[in-house]
Amino acid sequence: MMTAESFTKRKINDITVFEDRIDKEYMRRIEKMETMEQLVSILGDYQEFLPEGLQVFRNVDKESFEELKFQIRRFFKRVRNKQKLPAEPTEAIMFITPPMLTIPRQLSLTMSFDTKRIVTFGEAFLELRSQGLILSLQRQQENMYKKIISIKDQVKEMIDTTSEEAPELDNQ
Repeated sequence: MMTAESFTKRKINDITVFEDRIDKEYMRRIEKMETMEQLVSILGDYQEFLPEGLQVFRNVDKESFEELKFQIRRFFKRVRNKQKLPAEPTEAIMFITPPMLTIPRQLSLTMSFDTKRIVTFGEAFLELRSQGLILSLQRQQENMYKKIISIKDQVKEMIDTTSEEAPELDNQ
């Protein structure tokens, strides 16, 4: 029997220098997602950190949900097996690596290395915010999502996006 976990809605204005688990909690929830209700809960709890376009998944059909779940599982399986990651553009990539969560974490790791002290996600996020980069980051992730959607069907014609295996490329 699983224990119920309590989650609260995350807001940009609530991020403090002490926040250091929002991205890890998000990733754990995405990886464990099994039902549409869980997806809707994630979309609501992290709405300010995700591209607005992903909100369409609140009302998708079962087939679209299963495809999204498959793409997410395939990504995590390849990470665990240290395989080449899927490179095709899908909504799953925006769910797995939303820039509003991944870029502050990368910045915190870089700042930690540079300063030789632990820099939290919140500290890096607030640094980006003080430089006025959060609004820019939100715009960029919206544009990134729109581009993924616009080329998704073209890529599906050229790359197998339904296989568990990474495609073999000829080295000619």
